[in-house]
Amino acid sequence: MAGDFERGKRNGGPKDRSRSSSRPGAEMLEKQPPYNAEAEMAVLGSILLKPDACDEISMIVRKEDFYDDAHRKLYEHMLNMHDSGRRIDVTLLVDELKRANDFDRIGGAQFLAQIGDAVPTAAHAKHYATIVRTDATSRSLIDASTEILREAYDPSNDPRELLGRAEQKIFSILDRRGSA
Repeated sequence: MAGDFERGKRNGGPKDRSRSSSRPGAEMLEKQPPYNAEAEMAVLGSILLKPDACDEISMIVRKEDFYDDAHRKLYEHMLNMHDSGRRIDVTLLVDELKRANDFDRIGGAQFLAQIGDAVPTAAHAKHYATIVRTDATSRSLIDASTEILREAYDPSNDPRELLGRAEQKIFSILDRRGSA
């Protein structure tokens, strides 16, 4: 029992109050937000393998759902190509990215090769998209909760008004997510 206490102290465990922040939840704000790079790449790779998957994926994932900027930008170009009735393949995508001066910004040919190699089949595209969406929803909840927490610490905020704003923030996440 004493060994457990000592181990907890040495590792900054729950018994060691000297290392914990005085602000509740401060350690949570330092964590990496939920994000699955492999799932994001698999969504994009699935579209390259099977461009028709874009219809189903776009019903699940919005461009804002991608955490990685390069993934978001690539998905945006893919959606634009798809929505305008243009075929999506690597050659046409490279041309599109170069015309928009985004080819080098996203990582160039090496990045596109990684995306192309991310998945062997597009069969699980919907599953990958669901992972991306779930992580994006969690990040939205974290952002809203952090904002609510900051407002709650401000003594000038009326608690009743704060409750109303907090409710609006949470329900707006549900509204943006839709029923998909």
